[in-house]
Amino acid sequence: MSRPSKREIECYYFEQFRRDYELPAGRIKYADKPDVRIIGQKTVGIELARLYLIDGKNPVSEQVQRQRREDVLLRAQELYRRKGLPMIELNVDFDPCDPIEDVDEMAAEVTRLAEGMAGRVGRSVRAPCRGIRFAHHNGAEYSDAKWHVLQFYETPQLDERRLEQVVEDKGSKAVGYDKCDTYWLLLVIDLMDRAQDQEISFSPSFRLTRNPYSRVLLYWPQFGQVWEVPRDD
Repeated sequence: MSRPSKREIECYYFEQFRRDYELPAGRIKYADKPDVRIIGQKTVGIELARLYLIDGKNPVSEQVQRQRREDVLLRAQELYRRKGLPMIELNVDFDPCDPIEDVDEMAAEVTRLAEGMAGRVGRSVRAPCRGIRFAHHNGAEYSDAKWHVLQFYETPQLDERRLEQVVEDKGSKAVGYDKCDTYWLLLVIDLMDRAQDQEISFSPSFRLTRNPYSRVLLYWPQFGQVWEVPRDD
């Protein structure tokens, strides 16, 4: 199955958003620069993006680390199988405070850990080595054993500095938008994605500095909740 396109993702989120938030009267047109236009008495241009905890270009981001965790277990299980050891299933919780830098090096660590756990019934280990918080296997052997990431998370609070940076980055591109009477920025936080999941609250003094958007909105699609970010007028 092919992955949805950027446009399909934008349409998916916006169609939910328009059910949860009162929009100005007008015709909806999906476009580019900005992503959506509401063409009515006045034209509202809406730029849509997902608000990730950390930019996906950063190697410590969840977007990067979750793929590295999967890669580590695939390589580690391959190394383990070559040794002819019991075919156990292994669940591993990686430490997000110690992000994976070298997949091969971490795979070797996991392999050594699994060797020490093999054959022990219901064997669980906490903090067994650098980068791993917890590991477990149930003592059974399986012909089609698989190793799994069993990741535990804590939900962080909204990082206001991160929000400011995203608004600034998006706003710097507004000069290339098609002409509209006003512009909004809609930042989606999909709670099913741990790279985005965050609690929303603003400190009493928080205000966005001047930017091209008359409204900056945060949206939880799972609960239909929308926040308008405070701003300097």
